[in-house]
Amino acid sequence: MKKALYLLIFMTALSYQAQAQVTEIDPTEDNIPGKSEKQDREKRSSGDSKWVFGGGLGASFGQFTNVMLAPMVGYRVTPKFTPGIGFNYQYVRLKEPPGFNFFLDYTLNTIGPSAFMQYDLFYGVFLHSEFATQWYNLEYTESPFFTASGNEQALFLGGGYRFGGSGGGGGLQIIALYNVLYKDSNFVYWRPWNIRFALMF
Repeated sequence: MKKALYLLIFMTALSYQAQAQVTEIDPTEDNIPGKSEKQDREKRSSGDSKWVFGGGLGASFGQFTNVMLAPMVGYRVTPKFTPGIGFNYQYVRLKEPPGFNFFLDYTLNTIGPSAFMQYDLFYGVFLHSEFATQWYNLEYTESPFFTASGNEQALFLGGGYRFGGSGGGGGLQIIALYNVLYKDSNFVYWRPWNIRFALMF
């Protein structure tokens, strides 16, 4: 009886060991070593590529000093539609040489956020709309020493052309916009048309 019991235990253990060593073979490509890791990296990369960054910056110094910083970030919802947000800062100073008085010397600081949308049409041509608000501080540094501060809004509508491909790809952008909220009394948005160069990648 004991021999029969030992034989049964031995056969059960042997059967379990044989089953544990069997691995089911899946004929799909997912079992290729490194395949799943590569797919995960591609998915993450594809997701990251939906974000676009860029904007514009510029600086000039001398009698007329102008420093401008305008970073932007967008998210490509579809291959053609990209909304986003931006931030704008500008410092302007006019200081004429002694003996010249064509204009009053002044300094102007502006800062504020913006939100934009771009829609690609064809071959790098796109539509662009943007709402921006700016807080400003204007100070004349010679008589009558006038100062002004406040807030202005602008709603830009227009379009542009992207050098570097369509479909929301990166490249240099040339954009022409019209401010439908333009007023003659504006300090910041003192002209209705706005032509800009931007870099998106």
